[in-house]
Amino acid sequence: MEQKGIIKKVHVPTEWVNSLVIVEKHDSNDIRICLDPKNLNKAIQREHHPLPTIEEITTRLTGAKVFSKLDANSGYWQIPLEEESQLLTTFNTPQGRYCFTRMPFGITSAQEIFHKRINEAFEDLEGVETDIDNILVWGTKRLRKVLNRCYAINLTLNEKKCQFNKEEITYLGHKLTQKGVQPDQEKIKVIAAMPPPEDKKGVERLLGTVSYMAKFIPNLSTISEPIRKLLKKEVQFTWEHEQERAFVEIKNALTSEKTLGYFNPNEAITLECDSSRSGLGAVVT
Repeated sequence: MEQKGIIKKVHVPTEWVNSLVIVEKHDSNDIRICLDPKNLNKAIQREHHPLPTIEEITTRLTGAKVFSKLDANSGYWQIPLEEESQLLTTFNTPQGRYCFTRMPFGITSAQEIFHKRINEAFEDLEGVETDIDNILVWGTKRLRKVLNRCYAINLTLNEKKCQFNKEEITYLGHKLTQKGVQPDQEKIKVIAAMPPPEDKKGVERLLGTVSYMAKFIPNLSTISEPIRKLLKKEVQFTWEHEQERAFVEIKNALTSEKTLGYFNPNEAITLECDSSRSGLGAVVT
């Protein structure tokens, strides 16, 4: 990291000295050096730049046939820090103090700052969506424009994680296809392998995981009502037959093949609404 100019030796007194955390990457045997700036993060003024949701992105995919996904190489390290900010990231090592010259992992505002920079770099290009260090492109000609822009702004990419000109691609936990959006099979496998909850914390984890796939489960509010009622303060946790039946029904609903079409503003739509004692829903067709 020092040879690449990502960190440098510090020889002057500094107001802040942070600890380090060593994280092993889940997809390789490499390690990631992260700051552990607990006190510094409390003092940082954040920009609170919002990240896009998959629902927002898919509304703009009408007519998409060919997909590409680009991954920024060590994304945060491509953002240089000013001298004053560099010293704020000073950290201890057995070899003395160092500081980051580029955005370190661990800073509370790093994700939103990086996403803002990437979003601003590509927002004028049609057929391009960004989510932190992941760039989604649909259309072959648009891909060339995006790659030219990466070259122009000196944004390097991770070749191993990039995918080019695919008929379907996984993005933000969803599978994007020519026909529409499908649930990511890896997410489904996680839910299908989940054991029944053993306490209310387990119920919260289950419902939190399932809610990410809620749009693929018709009548989810009604189906999950026996499970959701276990979260009420006055209800003692007891996993019985009605909860197990709802649990199995949710898993079965997710494992069946479903595709949600991309919204087309040029076509007529029908909005169907319904409600019951335990659920409220609406569907656009």
